Amino acid sequence: MSSWHGCGRALDGLENYARLLAAGEKEFKTKPQIALDQIRAAQADGVPQGVVLADAGYGINTAFRTELTEMGS
Repeated sequence: MSSWHGCGRALDGLENYARLLAAGEKEFKTKPQIALDQIRAAQADGVPQGVVLADAGYGINTAFRTELTEMGS
């Protein structure tokens, strides 16, 4: 008998997401969009600017890099 560890958790996540959408909670956002929102919130809270570290998945996202550059200007 084979075991699919993790599949249940993925389905739970999809079900939770579907419930949030049905409740009108939030629209879908990509990880780079979420990261930019978090950086904006930190700026709004007065956190001093510093270095932003991100993995290659963010680095290939031109919109993410462009907006990050504009935030620092």
